[in-house]
Amino acid sequence: MLLSQLPQLHKHFNVSSKPKMQRLFFIATLLTLTSCALECIDKKTGMHKSSQTLELSKKNKVFNFEMLSDKTLFPLESGFVFKIKNAWVENSWRYECVDNKAVIQKDSLFQFVIDADYEGDAINSDYWLMNNHLGSVLYYNYAKEDTIRLTLRNKSTIIDTLIFVKKVRR
Repeated sequence: MLLSQLPQLHKHFNVSSKPKMQRLFFIATLLTLTSCALECIDKKTGMHKSSQTLELSKKNKVFNFEMLSDKTLFPLESGFVFKIKNAWVENSWRYECVDNKAVIQKDSLFQFVIDADYEGDAINSDYWLMNNHLGSVLYYNYAKEDTIRLTLRNKSTIIDTLIFVKKVRR
């Protein structure tokens, strides 16, 4: 078909502009509604979260206080290294969808979070800090203790015990 014949199509197919406009309006509305709610879907509203960094915890106003570890660097076998960058206690929180925006909702419970760094293959290692695999998000329920002890283990063998104490504000 030649481009010059396009204007004559309405004679053969009875195409009017009203249904076209309705379809365009429907598509525009659908795109607008889904794009507004994408933030809520993307942030997985309703699921409990932990802050990825100390700075984000403070920015999102869920931060309570820092915890200091007696050790921060753990060279393990096969060149694998586990390093504690920061540790803190924050309110447990989740995203809720309010007016098609993901908004942080604090809970009354608290969680202890560790921001760790790794050298080597953390995902395929067999190292655990209590019940969390090294390489995953490290957060734990917090029951208002000033001192927290977590065991570092390889399978069932305990390698070390990490001791975290509440940082005193001066």
